[in-house]
Amino acid sequence: MTDLRISPYFPPESNYSEQGSTKSQESKKGGTMSELDGTDQKLDHYPRLKRLREYVEQSYSEPISLEKAAGIAALESSYFSSYFRAKVGITFTGWLRQVRVKKAMALMKARDFSITEVAYEVGFADLTTFGRAFKKHTLKTPREFKKSVLPG
Repeated sequence: MTDLRISPYFPPESNYSEQGSTKSQESKKGGTMSELDGTDQKLDHYPRLKRLREYVEQSYSEPISLEKAAGIAALESSYFSSYFRAKVGITFTGWLRQVRVKKAMALMKARDFSITEVAYEVGFADLTTFGRAFKKHTLKTPREFKKSVLPG
């Protein structure tokens, strides 16, 4: 039986099974950065989502729409969100924010960039969204985190 939700632009993978996955209860509101590593392992378990993770690792600083992500995962846009959440346990946009916050933390540790530069460099369109996402995932404001990692 053909799954009509699969994009006609990419052939479905036939050498793996996506059966038996359970929803994760661990991160209903996005979770903390320590949960991100487990999320990456879940993504790598499914070839469609591994392809998406690899794309995001290279292009996190660019705008990535849900439609673009669905295309990379070779799924219809209308099905992608529920598929991603069912397999990974969080929403795609929540996961993308976690990735960007993790990249921002690495930038702040590496060099003394301004918080504005860091936010735009990792793909946030505005500082308010960056600040909220950063605090949600690290439990510190960007300024508090920056002070804690800078020498001196």
